Amino acid sequence: MLYSIRIWLLGTLLVSACALAQSTYSEILGTVTDPTGAAVEGARVRIKNLDTNVESETLTAIDGSFRVRQLPIGNYEVTVEKTGFARYVQRPIVLRLNQMADLNVRLEVAGPWNRTCPPDVAGLHRGAC
Repeated sequence: MLYSIRIWLLGTLLVSACALAQSTYSEILGTVTDPTGAAVEGARVRIKNLDTNVESETLTAIDGSFRVRQLPIGNYEVTVEKTGFARYVQRPIVLRLNQMADLNVRLEVAGPWNRTCPPDVAGLHRGAC
């Protein structure tokens, strides 16, 4: 009888431990490359929860990879920036329970066409901005 109680207690503890170990969060990960397919190291990756406006930020590793863990379920926007490249924005990314969103981000080389110039009062741009 004592043996049966010990086995039951051990089983209950194991099931409880497994239940506690399960995650209720999601994550966004990916790889950032340039137009040639080469990894972009040190790109700034900002992940914004569109429902709460809470932001997380990280930098890409030497292989261009990034990972942001423990994100609550919700709608997200991912922005990637690196000097010399055009800004990359993707939204909405809908995360569900225990989901991993894997992004392949390709940054384009920045040029004069990538600049945002504020209009003047008449709505025309005067000169280079």
